[in-house]
Amino acid sequence: MAYGDYGAFVYKNGKRRTDKEDVSTFPKNTAVGFTDKEMGEYWAEWIVHAKHHGIIGDGNIRVVCHKENPPIILELIDGSVKKVPIPPENFIQEKYVLEWRFSFEYKGYRFFFESGTGRENPYTAEMTEPDGTHWLCEHAYWYGAGFEDY
Repeated sequence: MAYGDYGAFVYKNGKRRTDKEDVSTFPKNTAVGFTDKEMGEYWAEWIVHAKHHGIIGDGNIRVVCHKENPPIILELIDGSVKKVPIPPENFIQEKYVLEWRFSFEYKGYRFFFESGTGRENPYTAEMTEPDGTHWLCEHAYWYGAGFEDY
C-alpha cells in the first residue's frame, strides 16, 4: 500500500517486489558515512533510514525513489553508506520544474532515470546489475498500491 499520496511499484526481472515498496534503503543499524557537507546529519539519516516509495537493489548498491525527486544512488562500503554522484550535466532545470532523462554506468551497474509528469506518466528508475539482473521502479503522485481504482 502506498503511503501518503505518493507510491511506487518495484520490479526485479519483471516480477513485482512489494518488499521494496515503502521501505527504508538499508537497515537502521547501518552507519551513515556521508561526507557531503550540504547533506547534513538529518538528511543523511533520512535518506538511509526513512521509508521511501521504492528502493531498487538488494546488494551494496541501491537506488532511492522518492516523490518527484531525482533518484539517489547509495552504496554500502564497509558498513557505511556513501552517496554515489550522478553526473550533473544530465539535469535540465526550467523554472520550477526539474526534468531529467539520462543513463550512465558505475562499477558495472547501468542506470537509466527519467522524470515523469505524474500518475499517467510515472517517474522511472532502472538499474541493471553486472550479472544482468534488471530492476525497475515507477513512482508518482497518486500512484502505486492502493491507487489502482483512482
